[in-house]
Amino acid sequence: MKKPKLTMLKTTIMLAISIITSIAHATNVYLENSYGAPLKYILTGPNVTPLEEHLLGINLRSESIGELNSIPRLFIRTTGKGSGYGLSPYNDLDYYLAQLKMQEYNHPNSDAIINISSGYGKWSITVYWEKKGLYLKTFSMSEEKFMALDNATARLEAIKNGAFGEDYAKKAIDICSADYSVARSKGFIDLCSQLQKTLTEMPYIKAQPKKGNIRPDIKPTIDEIKNSIDLLSRNLTKYFSKGYAS
Repeated sequence: MKKPKLTMLKTTIMLAISIITSIAHATNVYLENSYGAPLKYILTGPNVTPLEEHLLGINLRSESIGELNSIPRLFIRTTGKGSGYGLSPYNDLDYYLAQLKMQEYNHPNSDAIINISSGYGKWSITVYWEKKGLYLKTFSMSEEKFMALDNATARLEAIKNGAFGEDYAKKAIDICSADYSVARSKGFIDLCSQLQKTLTEMPYIKAQPKKGNIRPDIKPTIDEIKNSIDLLSRNLTKYFSKGYAS
């Protein structure tokens, strides 16, 4: 009478170990944008909000888009002016997800990367594996390169393209895509103009004297820009709620 209980205990322990091992070695999937222009992607599945678009700037790697076996479908498209009118439809990456799922067993303790670039006027997509813990979000534009941009327009475009990451890219795009006609008629500021003013002045970097070959500390300027974007994004939400922007 004791054998069945012992067998059940062993089975329970083995199942628990299997679940823990599976969680510990879950394969995260990342997208890399080497395309040369911003991209948008959507995930579809039972636990994913339909048509929730995510922006991925130039030379950026996304946060994990999910665990490999929990992503049924993945689509990408470009973000040009005509993209919202059907001129840039979504393209599915089903083949590449299937490819990764077949390879997963041979890559324990690794994560999957889908790199998107272009070649001969069409998508060029490759997949590869990377040891866990090597995650690098930005693989091109550094803060020094951003600070080297010599005008507000270039800085704004860099932010929209992901220089500070996906979240700030989306906020900057939203801020400068809104119509502020009503706000201006009521004496309120144009939030996009305010952001451009911040990117023109960048007071901290200009206030620091140059001392030989010693580089000025650029972190306060970067933090000031990010704080300004966060504040303007919150104000934009208020503008929308009051009908000052559309």
